[in-house]
Formats: sequence, structure tokens, C-alpha cells
Amino acid sequence: FLSLEQNSKDINLTGNNFSSLKRPFIIDETIEINEIKTTSNLTGLSTAFEQLQPNIKRDSLGMVSMYYPNNANIFYTTDGTHPKKTSQLYSQPFEQIGAITISAKAIENNKESSTETLKLESTEVLVPQIFPKDQFFNKEIKVALSSNTKDATIYYSLDGTTPTKNSLKYKNPIHIQKSVELKTIAVKDGYADSKVAYSKFETIEQLSGVQYKYYELKLEKLPNFVNHTPIRTGVMSAFSFHDIEHEEFHFAMIMHAFIDIKRSGEYQFFVSSNDGSKLLIDHQEIVNNDYTHGTREKTGKMQLDKGMHLIELRYFQAGGGKALQVFISGDEFKKTEITASMLSH
Repeated sequence: FLSLEQNSKDINLTGNNFSSLKRPFIIDETIEINEIKTTSNLTGLSTAFEQLQPNIKRDSLGMVSMYYPNNANIFYTTDGTHPKKTSQLYSQPFEQIGAITISAKAIENNKESSTETLKLESTEVLVPQIFPKDQFFNKEIKVALSSNTKDATIYYSLDGTTPTKNSLKYKNPIHIQKSVELKTIAVKDGYADSKVAYSKFETIEQLSGVQYKYYELKLEKLPNFVNHTPIRTGVMSAFSFHDIEHEEFHFAMIMHAFIDIKRSGEYQFFVSSNDGSKLLIDHQEIVNNDYTHGTREKTGKMQLDKGMHLIELRYFQAGGGKALQVFISGDEFKKTEITASMLSH
């Protein structure tokens, strides 16, 4: 491949076995291709205009777009015939859901580009989204499913089997009350079925203190804990790794506790960690302090009603120093570390 840099001018191209390549040039829209001359050994064509093909692509929503440098007119067919000046003129992106073969060429001032052909399969329905996904919960969790493909129908299973059109049809948020493996697909007439989306949900008890699961993993960012088996589990008095047996490096923990909010209002949470951490309240991410780094603090706010709320703290240590502290502040008190007295007991 030969790449012509932005705003290149007065370029002559000399061929060297280019005839075996379909796309010997990469040219952006700033280059005047009519000014680019080619020598006779480039398949016998005199300008880059004749050497290049239009670019054809289809996005995930099924919209087809075409491009040729300098906005030359592009003509195309969808019936397998060779495009010519009497073929369909491309003017704007268009929807093409079904399987089809598109052939296109640029034509301008009696010059014709090479022909580009793109064979497309039926557009796939976009994979359903699951929210929240891969969670530990107490008693019940409400799970919503959605697809960004308009008017798609969603089916799901809760026993780990691959769903079909005969499976449960999604209508409203799903109330899950036990550990399950959820799988879901989205379908729509004229489209290929979506790929399968997958999520695990596991129950935890409401115990005094902080429940923890301990893992030994080499990480650069937080894992999906629900898909790993912990080496140890237990209960400790506060969010910390100091009170349990752990490796010097390369370990991870997920911790759960229930915080007793005495008064409804806005609360701010702070997590200082080395390396990565995340804090969730009632399955909603509030603080993201992920990836490898030295000790640093990040914060987030949330409106909370009076009563018990589930806190989830995720942490990993990748090497070097290690640290972990969690703080809270509210309308009636300043920033203070979350201690055992604030948790369910």
C-alpha cells in the first residue's frame, strides 16, 4: 500500500507490481486526485481516479454509506450488474437490512473509477443490554433489558439455556429473587437474530459487618467477580484488607455491607485506593477509581432515602504499594471514614 499524506501536491506515482493489489493507494479527502498522475506500468490507467474504488460500508443499524475523494458522483447497483452512469446515483446513506451485493463506481468527466463490490449478509439485531449486569444482591434485584434496534422483541431465560422465540418474552423489568444465569436475545422480522447477552446474579445474606470474597489474580483492571471463584470468603468489621490473610501482591476482593442511612438526603462517597477500586450503592456505580495507579482518591454523590442500603466495594492490588479507605459525608456531618458502627449489626 502507498499512503499519501494530508494536503500532498504534485505527486507522480511509479508502479512496481501494483497490478496484483486491489487497493494500492490510501488517499484522504484533502488530496486533489486529478493532479496525481500515474506511469504506464500501473495497469495502463493514467490517473489515480481510475485506480481507486469507492468506499462502501454498512453500520450496525443497517445504514449503508459510500465515499469517494473530492465528492465525485458514485453510481451503484444492487442486482449484481456492473454500475454505469444510468445506474442509481448515491446521494445519502440508506437503510439496507437484508442480504445483498452492492457494486459501485465513481464517474466524472468521462473518467470511471475501478468498481468496488461489497457482499452483505442480513443485518443482525443489536445485542440486548442488561442493567444492572453481573451483580450480587440481597433478597431481590430488578433487571431491565433493552435493544438499540427499534421495535426488536427480546426473549430471555433464567436457567442458563440459550433463549429462542419460544422462551420468556420480555415486557417489564424482571424481579430476580435467587441466584440465576440470565441469557437474552433480540429478534426482528427481516433481521438476523442478535447474539446472546449473558449475565449472572448471585444472592448474598444480610450479615453484620462486611462480607468479603478474596481472589488471587494478576490484574490491570477490576475483573467481573461473579465469573471467578473466590479462594476465601468471610466477614470482617470494616472495608479493609488488613484484617484478613492476603498475598503481598496480585490479589483482589469484593466486599458487601449494608449502611444505615439515618436521614434522607444527598451523600458523598470517597474511595482512596492503590491500585484500582469501584464503589456501588444499591447496584449503581458511584465511584470509579479503577486501573493500576498509586494511592489516589475519587468521589461521587448520590441521593439516598432513610434506611438500609447495599454497599459494594471492589478492589485489586497489582504490585507495589497498597491502600484502601472509604469515606462518607452528608448534610449533617463532614467527611468521615465508614466504620463498623455505620454498618448493619
